[in-house]
Amino acid sequence: GFAVSGWHLFGQKVEAYGTLWQACMTNFDFMLGNFKFDDVKMAHEGGAYGFFVLFMMVIYVIFFNILLCIMLSGYQSAKSKLSKLGGGHRIVDDLSYLAQILNPCAMLVYNKFPAPALIAKRVAAMPPTGTLSVADIETLFAVDTLIANMFIIAVQRTIRFEEQLMQDESFTAAAPADAADEAAEPVVINNYYTNPEAPASPGGDYSAADKAALAALMKQSGESRADAEAELKALKAYVGASTESTKAHAAQELASLKNETKEHTAAEIAALKELLAGSSETQKQHAARELAALKEYVGASSEGQKEHAAQELAELKELMAGTSADAKAHAAQEFEKQMSALKSEVAGHHEALISSRTNEVVSLQEQMNEIKVLMANLTNSVGQGLMKLNGNIDQCKDDIAQVYNASDGAASEMKVGIAAVAAKQEAATASMKSECAGMLKTVQSAIDQQEIGTRLMKQELKNIEEETVASMQAQQVQLHRDMSDSMAKQQMVLRQDISKWSNSVVKQQHVVTELMKAQQKELHQDMMGALAKQQQALHQDLTEELAHQQEEVAKSMVEQQEYMHEQFTEHAAKQHEDVSLSIKNQETMAKSITDRLDYIQWVKDGEVPQASN
Repeated sequence: GFAVSGWHLFGQKVEAYGTLWQACMTNFDFMLGNFKFDDVKMAHEGGAYGFFVLFMMVIYVIFFNILLCIMLSGYQSAKSKLSKLGGGHRIVDDLSYLAQILNPCAMLVYNKFPAPALIAKRVAAMPPTGTLSVADIETLFAVDTLIANMFIIAVQRTIRFEEQLMQDESFTAAAPADAADEAAEPVVINNYYTNPEAPASPGGDYSAADKAALAALMKQSGESRADAEAELKALKAYVGASTESTKAHAAQELASLKNETKEHTAAEIAALKELLAGSSETQKQHAARELAALKEYVGASSEGQKEHAAQELAELKELMAGTSADAKAHAAQEFEKQMSALKSEVAGHHEALISSRTNEVVSLQEQMNEIKVLMANLTNSVGQGLMKLNGNIDQCKDDIAQVYNASDGAASEMKVGIAAVAAKQEAATASMKSECAGMLKTVQSAIDQQEIGTRLMKQELKNIEEETVASMQAQQVQLHRDMSDSMAKQQMVLRQDISKWSNSVVKQQHVVTELMKAQQKELHQDMMGALAKQQQALHQDLTEELAHQQEEVAKSMVEQQEYMHEQFTEHAAKQHEDVSLSIKNQETMAKSITDRLDYIQWVKDGEVPQASN
């Protein structure tokens, strides 16, 4: 918009606004402070002032403020998202945290992994029973995702701090710890197998899950509450018995595995301690013997050198009494140089022995730390395997629940069929009643027609009524008897048919009931067989899994023993090299002492002035 306005206002007189592209670039240069206002002012003074005042208001005041607001809102969002980690309050705090993570010399960082104390400090806003998720760990290691993945894979464990609890998202939270100092060393606990029972709901004999199951049974089967409760208790008893047997077997297997692992680990640690104690005592004795021998040798050599030097000095004084002062000074300087060199070599050799001994102690401590880390990883791997076993048990429980749901569906279908039979029976009864009512209506209509005919005959045969009245009465009586007999017979037949139909319906009901009982019995047998097969398969899977875990534990212990043997072999080779080096140093020192004695003898012979010249 400003490019088009400038092109229209100043394009005819100012070359910088001659085209739209030039006008756009000129406005951009003006925004950066690289533009001469005189040409535009001469071209159109009023338009120039208005144009550039609006330009400055829009660009500098509105656009830059919008950018500033965007930046501030973004930083505010980052602060709110990092608030759970205890950071984001100031830029300096975030930079300080990054420096702590990246600084290899920091006390709270080990191998670029934030220490537990640093993690606890960063998640101070979390509640004591909060859960440290994988996303939180990736946030803590945001500078290096590879380190984050390695941390999540290698250090999946539950850590209880003195002030709060942090835990991997795959496991349940333990009880909160007592409040204490943040800098205290965290305690590692293995609560992978914690599976607390759900508390019973107050105010009733059933928990929420039992109430839901009871309502589902009553709704699906249409049974009374007492029947549903009895069925639920039977199911719970059966499942509880199977679950208790499975739990007991798993607990026995787990206890045996723990005992074997503890015994094997204790034996390995005892052997390692004995080996380390023996090696350390041997090294100490060897170092003490070497140091004593060196001191004796150095003391003897220094005493002999002192006596010999005193004798040589006396002889030199006697022999060189008539020599020049320069020769005496040169001899004294050479003697002092030799003595200082000898003292420095002895001191250096002593310091080398002390430093080598310190390095050996440090290396042994590092080996012990590595052994502790290996044992922790072994414990974590066993915990993960047992977690898998718990998952398989839960899956078996789900399968059992599905089987029971299928049985409930079949029972509901059978009840629907029974209800349909009753409806058919009611329909047949209603049809029979309607037929009987129709027949009664027919008879009544016949009687009505007969009465009408009788009245007509009376009207037509009124003259011969007296002659035929007797015969007519007799006919009427006979007709009435016949009609009564026929009606009684028809009613008897209908009653017999109705009773037959009722008996057939009752028989059908009994047959359906027997069929339902047989189906329920078969379904129960099938369910029992399926549950037995599932228990057998679960037992076999548990046995195989425990055997596999025992093999893995044995392999890991063998690998640890081989690794320790290699480390001890390397350490022994290093000690042998150090001893060889010390022997070479002693030989070099003896050679230097011999050379110095030769030099003293050479000075005694009086050849120093010629050598110095």
